[in-house]
Amino acid sequence: MKNRRPSDVSNMAAKGELHLQAASFMCFVCLGTAALVLRPLSAVYLPHSLGGESGGLRYGLDTGAVEKLAYDEERFVVYAAGGAGILNVVDISGPAKPKVLHQQELPGGVLDIDLCGNYVAIALERMPLQPSRTLVYPVYQGNGENMRPVHSFEVSSRPDSLKFTHDCRTLVVLDEGWPGEDVTGVYQDPGGAAVIIDFDSTDLGSASTLVRTADFRRFDEMASLYQSRGVRWLLGGSTANVAPDDDHVTTFNFSQSLEPEYVTFNQDDSRAYISLQDNNAIAVLDMRTATFEDIYPLGSKDWNLSSMDTSDQDGGVNLRKWPIYGLRMPDAIKHFTHNGRGYVATANEGVTTSMAINGTEYSDAMRGQDIVANGLLSDNVSSSMRDALMDPAQLGCLIFSITDGLDPSDPHKVRELHTFGGRGVSVFDAEDLSLVWDSGDDFERVGAEAHPAVFNSQFKNENMGETPADSFDRASCSKGPEPQALTVGRIGDQTVIFVGNEKTSDIFIYSLRDGETFVPKLESVYRGGRTNLTWAEAYRAREVGDITPEDLIFIPSDRSPNGRPLLLVDGTVSGTVSVYEVVDNSETSTACRATSMPDAVLWSLILVFFTFFNEQFCMIH
Repeated sequence: MKNRRPSDVSNMAAKGELHLQAASFMCFVCLGTAALVLRPLSAVYLPHSLGGESGGLRYGLDTGAVEKLAYDEERFVVYAAGGAGILNVVDISGPAKPKVLHQQELPGGVLDIDLCGNYVAIALERMPLQPSRTLVYPVYQGNGENMRPVHSFEVSSRPDSLKFTHDCRTLVVLDEGWPGEDVTGVYQDPGGAAVIIDFDSTDLGSASTLVRTADFRRFDEMASLYQSRGVRWLLGGSTANVAPDDDHVTTFNFSQSLEPEYVTFNQDDSRAYISLQDNNAIAVLDMRTATFEDIYPLGSKDWNLSSMDTSDQDGGVNLRKWPIYGLRMPDAIKHFTHNGRGYVATANEGVTTSMAINGTEYSDAMRGQDIVANGLLSDNVSSSMRDALMDPAQLGCLIFSITDGLDPSDPHKVRELHTFGGRGVSVFDAEDLSLVWDSGDDFERVGAEAHPAVFNSQFKNENMGETPADSFDRASCSKGPEPQALTVGRIGDQTVIFVGNEKTSDIFIYSLRDGETFVPKLESVYRGGRTNLTWAEAYRAREVGDITPEDLIFIPSDRSPNGRPLLLVDGTVSGTVSVYEVVDNSETSTACRATSMPDAVLWSLILVFFTFFNEQFCMIH
C-alpha cells in the first residue's frame, strides 16, 4: 500500500467548508448485561487554518484544530478551539446534522475554553515566561461578524485550565507556571498559581472585576513534610547555575515545582479541586479566601494487585502482575456527588518531566534496562527483579521514575520502582481525598478484548502511512492507554463516568446506581474509526475516529437538543468534534462485540439487520 506524506493530508480540503460524516464504522463492546453504550450521530472535521490570503480552509491530522470544547445549552451550540488558534462555532440543534456557524482566528493557540450564560472564556498560550491572556467574549450573535472580547486578563505564561463557577460570576484560571529562559538567557521557574476573577454581575460585558491570586509559597516551609507524604518535588531543594556566565544560582523551591493542571468545583462552588499532575497530588482551594487549604498526595497503584502489559517486545498482549507501583498523576479530574456525598474522579494519565538548565539536562524518567546499566538500581532489589529489568521483553523497556522510591540508605538509587500513570480511573472522597475505588486493570484487559488489533496502540505524526494496527502494543513500554479526558453525569438513577484514553482513543463508560455500594460497573467500551486503513487514508475518508480524545462533555437529556443524553467528544489528533447519543439498551442488549469491517456491503446488511431488531448499531466481530 502506497504511503501518503503528511503534507498530502495537511493540504487536503474537504468539499465546501465542512465535511460531515455520520460515523458508520465503530468498535464497541457491550459487557454482559451492559445498559449504556454510545451511538454515533455525527462528526465534524475542523480546519487548522482559514487560509488567509491564499484562501481555502486547510485540514490535516495532528495540526491543532481542536483541543477543548464548551457547550451552550440555551442555543445548542458547541465552541471548539485548539493550538492552531481557530475558534469554531458549531450548531448541534440537529445533532445528526451539525452545522458550522462561524469560524475566526484568535490571537494565539488555545489551551482551554469554557462557557457560562452569555459569555465564553478562552485561555491563550504563549512561549514560556511570556505573559499570556485569558479573553472573555460574548457568545456568537449569529450575524456573521467576529466575536470581540469584552475582557482581557494577563495570566503568566501558561493558563492551562479555566472554569466558571455555576453562577457565572467567578472564573478560575490555572497558571501552570512553566519554566524557561528569559531574554538574557537566565533560567527562571515562576511557580504555579490559581487566578480567581470575580465579576460583580452576570452581565460580564459591563461587570467590574476583582482579581485575586492564590499561590503555593506558604507551603515552602513545610516542603519536607509534604514530600514525605508523597507530593513529588522534582529537583527538590537543589541549586543550579541557571545562566551561561554561572553568576546566577537558584534554589528550586517547593512552590515552584507545583504546577496546576485541571480545575473542578464542588457542588456549591465553595472549594476548587486542582490537579497537580507532575506532583501526583490534588490541591484544594478555598474560594472565599482565595487560599489553598491543603495539598493531598494521590499515592501509588500497586501493580502486584492488578495486571499490566509492560513491553512491546513480549509477543503481544501479555498482562501480568509485577511488584512495582504506578504514580497516578491525573490530567482531568471531576467533582461529583453520589448518594449525597462528594467525590473526585481522576483520569490517571501520568507525565514525565525533563528540562535543560544552562545546557544540563534533567529528567525524572529512565527505562528499566538503563537504570541497571547506569548503576541506579539499589543493591536491595532482588536478583529476579534485576534480571527482569535487564530484559526488554519484561521490564527493560518500561519507563520508571528515578526520583521516587529511592533507597533511604543510598538515596541516589531506586529501591521501589514506580511507573508513570495509573492506566485507569480512580475515585477519591472529596473530604479527605482518600481513595475509594480504582479501575484496576480494566483499561488494558477489557481494551484487549474489545479491540485486540489496536491494543495499546498510538498515533505518531511521522507514521501517517501506517494503520492503527501497525502500532499495536507500542504504548506498553510507556504509560499504556493514557486516560486523560473525563466527565461525569446523571442518567436516570445512575451516576455515569466517561473516560477517554489518549493513546488508544477509546472511551470507557462506568455507572453507579443510587443506593448501591460504591463499586462502579463497567458498562461498555467504544472506539470509532477504521483500523484497516492508514491514518492518512482514514482521515481522507472521514472515518478516522476520535483520535486522542482530549475533552468530553456530557449533555443531560433536559439540556439536549433532542431530549436524549448526549456525549461530545473532541479528537485532538483527528481534529474532530463528534456527537454521540448515550443509549440505555438494558432491555434489548445482549453481550456483543463490534468492530469495523472493510466490506461496505456486508456492513450495510448487518447495520440494517441490527437497527431493525435491536435499535442499536452492532457488528459481529
